[in-house]
Amino acid sequence: MAKKRAQIDATLTVASLSEIFTQDIEDMTQFQERENIENMKADEVVNIQVKFGKHKGKTLGHIMSEAPDYIEWLAKNAKDASMRKACSMVLSSKNSKPDNNVPNEASKDDIPTVNDSDLPF
Repeated sequence: MAKKRAQIDATLTVASLSEIFTQDIEDMTQFQERENIENMKADEVVNIQVKFGKHKGKTLGHIMSEAPDYIEWLAKNAKDASMRKACSMVLSSKNSKPDNNVPNEASKDDIPTVNDSDLPF
């Protein structure tokens, strides 16, 4: 076991891979949390389930429709960094949704069709 650990340590040191790979299980939780934060997608965060507090068991999307002030509070005060990021993303997606009273950009019907004969090549 000691020989195997020494070989792994030598490989990590020689190849300068200590920032990418780890032997310590304690480092894995930090890596996993950082990975979760970096890979969050705006359309998926609404499905994250809250596992604590008065809204335990509800998704962020559901909470946003019922109590948006709680999502704002979580974005600032949650202990878990990934929960803070997810709540911030939910808030920003809510703020970026288009207003129904504001006219949209050009629709498919407004875009002219181009025939092959119109092309210069």
